[in-house]
Amino acid sequence: MRPGPGIAEIFFALYAGLILLWPQAWAADRFALPLFPLMLVYAGETVVLGVGRAAKTSGRTAKTGGRATQAGGRAAPRAERAVPGVRRLLPRPAWAMSAVALALFVLPAGYAWSGNVGPANQCRARVMTLGPMGCYASSIREFHAMALWARDGLPDGSVVFSRKPRIFYAFSGHPSVTYPFTGDGNSLLVQADSLGVSHLVVGNWDATGPAYVNPVIAAHPERFCVVAQLTLPGGAPISLLAITPPRPEDANAAPRTDGTDGALATCLGDSPVPSAAAMASMRIPILDRSR
Repeated sequence: MRPGPGIAEIFFALYAGLILLWPQAWAADRFALPLFPLMLVYAGETVVLGVGRAAKTSGRTAKTGGRATQAGGRAAPRAERAVPGVRRLLPRPAWAMSAVALALFVLPAGYAWSGNVGPANQCRARVMTLGPMGCYASSIREFHAMALWARDGLPDGSVVFSRKPRIFYAFSGHPSVTYPFTGDGNSLLVQADSLGVSHLVVGNWDATGPAYVNPVIAAHPERFCVVAQLTLPGGAPISLLAITPPRPEDANAAPRTDGTDGALATCLGDSPVPSAAAMASMRIPILDRSR
């Protein structure tokens, strides 16, 4: 084992502390992935240390038994002949530790992997019929459908706030940025006005929408209107809102704080809902030169 903590150990402690302090609204399991290699190294070092100590203990026992036999006199030659055999058996602790590791880690992992074969085949079939998002939750498939709708439903030059701007841009062709992750009710509107963001996707991708977007809409309903709303079977509605320019009469208006949502105006577009064929297509719209 190493004599003391090094850079890896310091990183492990600091990064683990960062994960514990991460905001719950946009936490995810993937943030723990950098720690997995270090955990495997530490586990391997622990196994090596255990095997080494067991081997030393067996070696000391064998030597003690040999000396005791030699002190007995007559049996000394037989004991001496047996010592090489004892030495050949010293690796047994290593085999025992390997068997324990195999039983605790490798066999359960193999069983879990074999159990994923069936769902993986089903997922392949769903992708072939429902498109690239076929194996995802309905909230993600709705996001994909809204991006496809926005491709022809929004005018050129539109910029959209969304939870996953790269995915939205890939399937819609419209530039997109992530809405600010802050509890400041005015931050979203200030950023929209400064960056020229014209639309906002209100979906159910994760907890960031209810935490950072819905309060802004509830406090300033006069700044939004509903452009499109889609609902897939088994899912909640996803909406695309237009962010309207600020009006002079709204400059001194106080945000709503009564906990009720103001009714949003409608400015519905005339593009149809994406067809099943469009959603099942594996084509990336931004690479389509025919548009």
